[in-house]
Amino acid sequence: IRRPPRSTPKPSSAASDVYKRQVNRLFELVKPQKAIFGKKDAQQLFLIKDHLRRSNKNIEIFDGEIIRDKNGLALSSRNLLLSDSGRVIASGLKRHLDILKQTFIETRAIKTSIKKTLETNKNSQLNIDYLEILDKDSFDTVNDSTRDFIIIIAGYVEGIRLIDNIDFRKEE
Repeated sequence: IRRPPRSTPKPSSAASDVYKRQVNRLFELVKPQKAIFGKKDAQQLFLIKDHLRRSNKNIEIFDGEIIRDKNGLALSSRNLLLSDSGRVIASGLKRHLDILKQTFIETRAIKTSIKKTLETNKNSQLNIDYLEILDKDSFDTVNDSTRDFIIIIAGYVEGIRLIDNIDFRKEE
């Protein structure tokens, strides 16, 4: 299991620069006051919000909720590339998110929680690429002041890379 390409997408990385230019161009053409971006790709949503904060653009961004099938699999056009059994295997992404959230809430130990969660995947055909708990507001490492968390996961099923996430607030 590797770490995500970088927990916080680098504001100056080539990929993020291209993405921000594309979104910026869209905003220049459409001139929206409000926009909705899906929560499924949490890193892109973070980049958009961060870019708008830095550029002082007055556009209100709404997070579009993740829509899931009856097995918990986040809906995506990539799912169409999976077989029926592949979609069942891919629903393991959400199970991993739920297990990690519960284990982390109980232990408050990130590494231990991730390790215990990954142990549930030993006999699965779901190939986990990364699984991480981050500070939702900074998309960086969790610290003592973190109140809002996001768990992100990426994995491969039948050669197709899938992503998912859940967020939650620290309960006092």
